[in-house]
This record gives sequence, structure tokens and C-alpha cells, in this order.
Amino acid sequence: MNLLRILKFREWNGLEMNYQPLISMISTASLNERFYQERLMQFTGVKDCNGVDIYELDIVKITDVNFETGEETTKIGCVNWDDERCMFYITGLYYKSIYPNSNWEVIGNYYQNKNLLNNISK
Repeated sequence: MNLLRILKFREWNGLEMNYQPLISMISTASLNERFYQERLMQFTGVKDCNGVDIYELDIVKITDVNFETGEETTKIGCVNWDDERCMFYITGLYYKSIYPNSNWEVIGNYYQNKNLLNNISK
């Protein structure tokens, strides 16, 4: 079991996602201010079915299969962090926690694709 976790962050600068080493992001503004404004998003440690890193505020499509009927259902939610439970979860999916799953796909993010969420609140 690998106990080391890769800590990666990205930042929404108002126009695009910025993927830089955390130390580069800290040099231009206060880290606490960036977290507070929800512009800085942490990597969950999980990749989607296409090998794409899943970050906070990513919008994911989850396909589940009912083992009894074989029927597929597709749901969409937004990845968030819960301070009380100390875990990443997906809104709109009854508090589904993040874990490695081959049926998850990143289809956008909160800042650039809010329309994908429809009635799901951040």
C-alpha cells in the first residue's frame, strides 16, 4: 500500500484553469485567500475512466449498472470537499464519496460548464 499521496492543485484565474506547482501559485497571492475564494482546487487522488485527474469542482458523469436488471443509469454531479467528514464527495448523488471507479468520467468543471449541473447546487 502506498501511503504517499500526490498533492496537486489547480486554480481558476477567471479565464482558464492554471496548472502550476503550488509554490508558484503562492507567490502571487495569499494561499488562504485563494482557498477562501474557492479558486484553488485540490486533486482528489483519483483518475476517471480516461485517466484524467479528478479535482474539486469537476463535474463528473457516473454510469451505474443495476446488477439485477442490467439497466444502466447515468448521473451527473460536482466534486466537493466536506470539512466535517474529511472527504471528497459528489453533490446530487446522496453523498457519494470519491473512490477509484472505472465508471466515472470528468465532463467539465464548475467554472466553465455550470450548465451541465442544471438543478444540482454546488
